[in-house]
Amino acid sequence: MLYALAATREGLGIARLPSWYVAGDLRSGRLTELLGAHQRAPTPVQLLFLPSRMHSAKMRSFVDHVVTEWPRTGSGDMNDPSSL
Repeated sequence: MLYALAATREGLGIARLPSWYVAGDLRSGRLTELLGAHQRAPTPVQLLFLPSRMHSAKMRSFVDHVVTEWPRTGSGDMNDPSSL
């Protein structure tokens, strides 16, 4: 992906890249979205981990990041497994 992004930034063609990967370039106008009507449906992501009172700080930080920063497509609640 890195080389495809670098090539498109240099004007050497077009690339199909994840929206989160090029969001800053799109906002700044450095890149322009083409064929927006032909995007794939979002791919769901699930975080699975064993219930425990002792999760590492790194894991909790990662889960918090995913929950707040990634767009939600499902209707479940990360803190309530019965709703997933």
